[in-house]
Amino acid sequence: MSHVLRAMGVTLFAAFICALAGGSAAATTMILEPAGEFTASSGAVTYSGEGIEMRCHLTISGEFERSIASIEREGGTLGQIREEAWSECTEAEAILALRLPWRIRIVRILGTLPNFVTGILYSIANDTIAFRIGSVLCLYVGATGMLWGFVSNVARNLGTSYTRFSGGFPCPATLIRSGEFSISPSQTATFR
Repeated sequence: MSHVLRAMGVTLFAAFICALAGGSAAATTMILEPAGEFTASSGAVTYSGEGIEMRCHLTISGEFERSIASIEREGGTLGQIREEAWSECTEAEAILALRLPWRIRIVRILGTLPNFVTGILYSIANDTIAFRIGSVLCLYVGATGMLWGFVSNVARNLGTSYTRFSGGFPCPATLIRSGEFSISPSQTATFR
């Protein structure tokens, strides 16, 4: 067998293996409708740490991307958070969110692409918030893990942890946020 035919045979075999293994290697794109501006409202979220348990109603405002390419890869941008607004807080006063907008990054798609996706795990890094506990201003930097279930259109905290950046006693060294958020308007996701 000539070297040319042998090389051609190896090339065709390699292409065949790639087609079998990577036939679905084309990146999947998620299309959100209506996308654009959204709000996520909580009944009550809890911030707790070292003897403090603060409860607040929290409304998050932001924007979802309409088309998110390569969603099967970690790190794609789902959208951004532009504002957080607290009301009816107990134990402390939530003052403001800093260094906005915060990027919403995809961590993992749950389910099977493209026909049976049940939700998205996503994260928000470096979210920075300020609280007043008594007369002391407490500044925290966090990393938020969230689960957005497509069936219920509810987002859940999955271990939001804030570390104290500034402020002394009585500011806890760490705060953990827990709660659920209803997303409005309701989003429909399709995959291509």
